Amino acid sequence: MRVFGIAGRADRRSENVPLLVQKYGGTSIADPEKILRAARRAIAAHRQGSQVVVVVSAGGDTTDDLIAMARQISDRPPARELDVLLATGEQVSVALMAIAIESLGVPAISFTAAQIGILTDSLHTRARIREISTERVFQALGEGKIVIVEAESGTGPISLNWAVPPTFERSSPGRGILISAHTSRATRGTIGRL
Repeated sequence: MRVFGIAGRADRRSENVPLLVQKYGGTSIADPEKILRAARRAIAAHRQGSQVVVVVSAGGDTTDDLIAMARQISDRPPARELDVLLATGEQVSVALMAIAIESLGVPAISFTAAQIGILTDSLHTRARIREISTERVFQALGEGKIVIVEAESGTGPISLNWAVPPTFERSSPGRGILISAHTSRATRGTIGRL
């Protein structure tokens, strides 16, 4: 896996500012009250001087509910369409977390995997991360924002024929895979798993 940051470097954040990655699973953000509780924890860490990245899964039973709904329509839903479907749960979560943090008076920004450059291979529902670009994350952190990212989605090329510009598709490395990729970028700071 390749990790790129600003100007091809791993990152350009200040070495003196701790980086805290907080992970919130579905039950931790299952309703508005829990989302606000998680937002307050992120804000507390931010106010203590850390740069904060919040990694969120789909809230509550969203993923299981979406899979069940797909299986009510088809016994064998296409893997590509499952990846597209399941990504919607995380898109909701990152947006709601950013809204919660902003409502409490702290600047925040949400990113999908595609927006921050998490590239995978093209194996739907079991994709492997090939590349992560950290530039947008560290730029937002440098602007004093809390960054919220998806836990389990990526974007992969339809084909690896680089003779033509690739068309990228949603992909899912599976539950928990991207969490470790997000936290591995924070090895110089403090890593928090909640």
